[in-house]
Amino acid sequence: MKRSCLLFAIFCGTAALFAARVEVDPANAVITAGADGAMYRFAAGELQKHLALVCGKTIPIVKKGEVPPGKFCLTVGGGDGRQLKPEEAIWIVDAKGIRVFGDDDAKHASTEMLPKRAGTLHALYDMLEKNFGFMWLFPGDAGICHYKESPVLAFEEGEHHWVPAMVIRGIRPAYGQPYRIKMPKGMEVSKESTKDVVFGNQLWMKRQRMGRSEDFGLQHAFTRWWGRFSKTHPDYFALQPDGSRGPGSLSGDRVKICVSNPAVADQIVEDWKNSKVRPKIINVTENDSGNYCTCAGCQKLDVVLPGEKPMAHLTDRYVHLANEVLKRAEKINPEVGVGMYAYSIYLDPPRREKVSSKMVIGIVSSMFNNEKNRKRLEGWYKAGLRKVYLRPNDHHANIILPIGIEKMMYDHFRITWEFGMVGTDYDSMYGFWPTTGIADYILARAHIDPNRSFEKLEAEYYSAYGPAAPEVREFFRYWRQEVLEKRIMPDRERIAKVGLYGNFSRGLLWNVGDYFKPEDFDKTDAILRKALAKPLSPTEKKLVNILLLGNRHSRLTYQALTAPKTKKEPYAIPLIKFRKEHKNDLPMFWMMVNFVEQRFGDLTGAGVLSEFSGYSKAERLNSSWHFKMDEKNVGLKEHWEKTKARDFKKWPRISILTNWEKQKADKNLPAELVEKLRDYDGIGWYAWPVRVPKEWKGKEVYLYFGAVDESAWVYVNGKLAGENVTTPGGDQWKTPFFIRLDPVNDWDRNYQDVVVRVQDDSGVGGIWRPVYLLCK
Repeated sequence: MKRSCLLFAIFCGTAALFAARVEVDPANAVITAGADGAMYRFAAGELQKHLALVCGKTIPIVKKGEVPPGKFCLTVGGGDGRQLKPEEAIWIVDAKGIRVFGDDDAKHASTEMLPKRAGTLHALYDMLEKNFGFMWLFPGDAGICHYKESPVLAFEEGEHHWVPAMVIRGIRPAYGQPYRIKMPKGMEVSKESTKDVVFGNQLWMKRQRMGRSEDFGLQHAFTRWWGRFSKTHPDYFALQPDGSRGPGSLSGDRVKICVSNPAVADQIVEDWKNSKVRPKIINVTENDSGNYCTCAGCQKLDVVLPGEKPMAHLTDRYVHLANEVLKRAEKINPEVGVGMYAYSIYLDPPRREKVSSKMVIGIVSSMFNNEKNRKRLEGWYKAGLRKVYLRPNDHHANIILPIGIEKMMYDHFRITWEFGMVGTDYDSMYGFWPTTGIADYILARAHIDPNRSFEKLEAEYYSAYGPAAPEVREFFRYWRQEVLEKRIMPDRERIAKVGLYGNFSRGLLWNVGDYFKPEDFDKTDAILRKALAKPLSPTEKKLVNILLLGNRHSRLTYQALTAPKTKKEPYAIPLIKFRKEHKNDLPMFWMMVNFVEQRFGDLTGAGVLSEFSGYSKAERLNSSWHFKMDEKNVGLKEHWEKTKARDFKKWPRISILTNWEKQKADKNLPAELVEKLRDYDGIGWYAWPVRVPKEWKGKEVYLYFGAVDESAWVYVNGKLAGENVTTPGGDQWKTPFFIRLDPVNDWDRNYQDVVVRVQDDSGVGGIWRPVYLLCK
């Protein structure tokens, strides 16, 4: 059942147990690319850079065929004519020179995009690691460490091999959503800097030998079907409880398929047969979200246990679909395979259906219950699964603070490896290197050799800190053992529940003060100061200082996270100042930091306050405003925008720090209204009397709204001052906006009547982030 440990014997080896030592004077050496192409030129540059760190001299790069006689030549790329395994890496040392090459797909490679199949780069980094002790702790040249310095380059003579244990080894860089959220002022990233960050992360992945020689193509397979077939083949789609066929309450790209309809399998195979390049694996992964098919045929495919609710376990219906597709496709190509995700209510193994040996299953499981993961994989194995593709969301437990997830993440990987793991696709690397970078490092290194124990990989990471290794070990283990294992894990189910829809990181961030304490930062600071007192090399000292700086950032972030919503400023301001001062010397992916904070509601206040750098005055307005529902949309007709303070003060008061669906009843807000708002989509009116200081006359005055979901029209003294109207697919509902006030301000009045009409068409709604009064 489990993978044999003997398997790894094929991955790496040397030509002889005792090899001769070859010593080279750098002045008598040259580097050349053994084949044409950008990747090989890049590899030659990488070799030059790393050897300069070792010997203090820059070895020249010469063109292929122009190597001076008598020079020791280090050749990168080109091969020696032998047939190589996919992504195989080879480096050969003899008295005349070194040849570093491998199985590549370099035809599309450039210095801005490294190829997925890059055996030559694998060979290069294998040689640099094993021969000189290089480690790449985090992306960028600052992360290069632990190499042996010597005026003479020494190599072990012989032939060395490395072959990947898996055909796909992937950790996604987090470059999608973070780039769609506006960065705070002073933290903006240029396009060039963005490209540098992207490439730096890709390069770190290559240094850790990530890549692929196959592509399973697993993703949601039917996102375009509603547009293609809703009119011609409504029978392809899920039967909803109301008798309709289609997505129900979901968007068309999330429509579910009627699995029991044979025509669905026919259509999948027909599409595959007619594709320009037929994939080796036919993807049959269901779309995301709910609203699964309720027809009798689909429910008949389900296996319901006694006492279990219908449609609580849908794995059998989806394995059935995969088998039906495979049966049809094999008649066209007997070598074809089929693949799907095991996810949500079809994550657990099938109860009746058998899994073909040609089937790839992308397991979307979680590290938070590895004991259950093992039992689940045992069930899949018994059902016939032999090709497991691990597609977890473990990285999304990141919350900016140190959280100690490295052991759980490794265990999740290792358990899956034991049951036939052929590939990984981790979503996504957050880049919080001073806090959780150890988890990414250990995970990447586990891909190189899946049989290495956690303890060995952990010790390898600490070795980069030299004499400070024991203290760095104590630092990271404090967060893992004292905070994660003792405080967070026993309460993980409650945290996920509080975070809504099972969102663990949101639940933890919203309640971070329950699990982290100020003394945690005191204790860990003391540990790192003790580490800094050790006799360290300049590189080791720099690495420890990065941890100290990261811990200081964690403390400032914690203080801002735990400050009351109405009193963030004293904590957010020093946090903003720190980030601006250290944005270039602290290896944190700042876009992801901003993304984590902003998607859950500007949790530190840094997003809002950083917007005010160009303003001379900023006053935060009251956190609860008067509110009135407009269920029949009569407000404009009845001119509610002209409501004066003496009248709107009779309205109930509602918090503007959360959506109207999430309000809590109190003396200002009746329980009856709270209940009506619970699932309300429609129009609501907010109002508040705003005092604009007389001395601001003649200056530009603005109202700043942290966020309004979805569209907002702002009236001042009955006049429209401005609007923020959402567009389909837009981000206006979560984006701050400014409304200029001085053109409509009545300077003869002490207070201005500010009325805001909000229209919410779906999901949660209302003003849900702070409002400020600003003056330029």
